[in-house]
Amino acid sequence: MRNIPHFAALRHKDYAYTWGASALGGASAWTFLIASQWFVLERSDQSAMVGWFTFASMIPFLVASPFGGFLADRIERKKLTIYTQILGVVTVAFAAALSLLGWLELWHLCVLAFLAGSCRTTQEASIVSLITNLVPREDLLNAITLNSATRHGSRVIGMSILIVSGVSQTITFGTFEFLIGSIVFGIASIYLILKVKSNSIGEISSQTNLFKGIWEGVNYVYTRRVVAVFIILVAFHCALAMSFDSILPGFTKNRLSSVDETMLAILVVSFG
Repeated sequence: MRNIPHFAALRHKDYAYTWGASALGGASAWTFLIASQWFVLERSDQSAMVGWFTFASMIPFLVASPFGGFLADRIERKKLTIYTQILGVVTVAFAAALSLLGWLELWHLCVLAFLAGSCRTTQEASIVSLITNLVPREDLLNAITLNSATRHGSRVIGMSILIVSGVSQTITFGTFEFLIGSIVFGIASIYLILKVKSNSIGEISSQTNLFKGIWEGVNYVYTRRVVAVFIILVAFHCALAMSFDSILPGFTKNRLSSVDETMLAILVVSFG
């Protein structure tokens, strides 16, 4: 597969490990998100509550992204990826422990979803920054494209355990088991990123601070209207996608008469 031009970046071993870590990290995030959405719907029987949970999961991609980029410029990117993935695994493990003890509540999941989303946002920023030092210039565009594909392609990996549980007559998973699956994906992601040998750290002026960098970014976008238009379009797309993700569990349960997460997982895989 590495000899196929579309997968040229995978010829570089460190990039291949990073790509796999990104895919498994995404699978961990999607498993946690979908299993938690169904738990929230079952407990509350309200799509609005699913919406609040989804909002808590997704809002870090807006508010935490600048901090993630800031950290990616100041901390060695491989280490930052490892730290954020470990913190993400610990967050899901805490949710699994609460579920096992029967103490898991809706507000617990919203808080934990925000923390997990913040970890994933920072991890994505560090991986994108790391990639630029893992492949030569001629393979960089392919590397970025392949990494972007893991954002939604990882749904297939994450949803596999939900689908297997639904179609199997002997294997039945609940929220706890799905959270354990998310943890396993997260640990596998950490294992792969640990195998990366290259190091990468940004070059930034000691006089530059977080808020000055954000202001410079806003000013850059404002003065370049084409960039601004693209960002606005992406913002609208993300808002619609978040709304869609919020109503999908309720639609699956009420309109498709689904009794578990299986149909929801199949729909998520289809859209991914």
